[in-house]
Amino acid sequence: MVVGSFKKKMGKGELNVEIPGQSDTDEIGILARTLNLMRSQLQGLYSDMQSHVAELTETRDALVKSEGKYRALFENSGSSLLMIDENNTISMVNRHFELMTGYTREELEGKKTWIEFIADKNDLVKMQEYHLRRLQGSTDVPAAYEFHLYAKDRTILSCLISVAIFPETKQSFVSIMDISKLREVQNALILSEQRFTAVFNNSYQFIALIDNTGKIIEMNQTALDFSGFSRDKLINHDITETPQWSHSQEEQKQLRSAINTAAGGISIRYETTNLAGDGSIHDIDFSIKPVFDSSGKVMTLIAEGRDITDRKLSDSKRIKLEEQLRQSQKMESIGRLAGGIAHDFNNVLGGIMGTVSVLKHKFEKGQVETEYLKNMIMVIEKSAKRAAGIVNQMLSLSRKHQTDFNRIDLNRCVHNVVELCRNSFDKGIEIIEHYNLPAAEVNADASQIEQVFLNICINAAHAMTIMRPDEAHIGGTLTVEIDNAAEGSSIILPAHPGSQPEFFRIKISDTGVGIDEETLPLTFDPFYSTKDKEKGTGLGLTMAYSIIHEHNGYITVNSEKGSGTLFTILLPVASGEAITDRGRENSDIFYGTGNILIVDDEEVMRNVAATILGECGYVPVSVDNGFTAIDIIRDSQPEISLVLLDMAMPGINGKETFLEMKKIKPVIKVVLTSGFRHDLRVIESIKSGVDGFIQKPYTIYNLSKTVHDVLNQTESV
Repeated sequence: MVVGSFKKKMGKGELNVEIPGQSDTDEIGILARTLNLMRSQLQGLYSDMQSHVAELTETRDALVKSEGKYRALFENSGSSLLMIDENNTISMVNRHFELMTGYTREELEGKKTWIEFIADKNDLVKMQEYHLRRLQGSTDVPAAYEFHLYAKDRTILSCLISVAIFPETKQSFVSIMDISKLREVQNALILSEQRFTAVFNNSYQFIALIDNTGKIIEMNQTALDFSGFSRDKLINHDITETPQWSHSQEEQKQLRSAINTAAGGISIRYETTNLAGDGSIHDIDFSIKPVFDSSGKVMTLIAEGRDITDRKLSDSKRIKLEEQLRQSQKMESIGRLAGGIAHDFNNVLGGIMGTVSVLKHKFEKGQVETEYLKNMIMVIEKSAKRAAGIVNQMLSLSRKHQTDFNRIDLNRCVHNVVELCRNSFDKGIEIIEHYNLPAAEVNADASQIEQVFLNICINAAHAMTIMRPDEAHIGGTLTVEIDNAAEGSSIILPAHPGSQPEFFRIKISDTGVGIDEETLPLTFDPFYSTKDKEKGTGLGLTMAYSIIHEHNGYITVNSEKGSGTLFTILLPVASGEAITDRGRENSDIFYGTGNILIVDDEEVMRNVAATILGECGYVPVSVDNGFTAIDIIRDSQPEISLVLLDMAMPGINGKETFLEMKKIKPVIKVVLTSGFRHDLRVIESIKSGVDGFIQKPYTIYNLSKTVHDVLNQTESV
């Protein structure tokens, strides 16, 4: 009964039951003890088995959890991952590999071999070699390397591959990264760099990248070739200390200042010179520009230079040619005026000679009265001044000179031209002047501006004379007017930054034949002329346009056939202090003492000078050549206080005489005289140290003042 109950409970798995105690001697007792012992052993085994099952369960759960993690990592990796069996069959791929290749997982796993994806045979050979070495346990196989992979659409991708062998297997774990975009970017960068290098090194410009202190970071081949030095001799050196700048400390200082300016964020450009590798000096158009980073900070500087030596030579030739054209046109103008000037000059000479002949006749008869003599002298003086004015105007017009901008009064310029025209134009032409301003001052070259006015006036005179039909009336009216440029002027000015500049307006009109509508646009074209070839070159108005343009002015023409022509010129008003009244002659005479050596080959001028100087208290000593004058200075007999020296003399000219005198007596005071101040020899003598200059013809006031000023060490040149 007891045993039966025990058996039922044990069958149900109840191992904690125990058979009650029995006699140890009978069979039942012995069986009970045995069963209890078995129960106890079974209970221990069962407990051990439960613990083992719990461990197995925990391990299983951990494995499941770990597999989930690794599966998640495998699927969500940023790289394409796959597992390859030892027979090269793809056993597993992740989502990224599907996206990269265009295949689905079902098309790949267990169906595709890895070799099918290798696009380059050389890559396949390399992979097989690396795989064999891995299986052999080699450690010198690259951790990653590049290869080319086929996508489903046969597109070839550039990829980076990394392979690992599972321990104790021949299975491979493969990680692939598509670097096609990276390679495209890298190739684009390489191409861009190649292009930049090609442009950088093949530019005609000298280019250097420098830091904010002036140290050279990079320099292009053009600059290196110019310098004659290799790259390593110049890179990382201060640009101011490189050979190109070694010829001039001033240029180095200017460069240092430019670097500091550019480092402060301001671009700078100027003309300078550089020393070439062959030792020659070149003119350079130079600039330094700052390069800013995203925060607006200057991170580097670009120094650029362009060799403009040839251009400057070409400019010099062009300027010389333009000057020759201007000079040619001046000569043409003088030629046009020659007949009228000769006529007027003969009138002047007629007045002088006629008056002198009357005086001579009166003296012979002893009939000269003081008042009558005074009147006759005034006639001679007036005629002589008129002749001197004509000569000076012609000399000013004809001389060659560099453009010389000064503050001038347009009223005077116009009046000078008008007087010249009155002396030379046909008497049937009436000239009317309107000066609406007390002064019209501009910054200009007086000679060039007068040339413009004269060219237009000559054209106007021709339009009223030689261009009229044979039966037409010769003559007309030439009107010249100066005023402020009013609003609504016929010239439309371009927009100016800031305030609009002020202009003076000069209008020159005639009542000549006029210009037809078709011809009018060609007025300023070079070599275009409506006159016969022997009557003009067509350069006059072209030169006028060019000169006005150089003076930042404007010129237009309005005309109708048969109704005359109007030229309108605008010139910018000069700023600053007004011109004071110059040129007014004082009647006072300056007196002095001492021996004055007069050196002139013209007897008349020697006598005039001697008479004037004698009247002023000096003792004149006259000679007709430079050799005799030099001997007098050498012998100091008599002691000479000052030399009045003519420039143009036969044998030895004034300049040569002056230089020889200076060798003998360095402190000798010399006043040079000539009929033409702009003679090159006069200019060179003045630069060489002559103490004064006076232009012929001179008056007693002019000469006495010049001599007095020089003897009293007052600059008068």
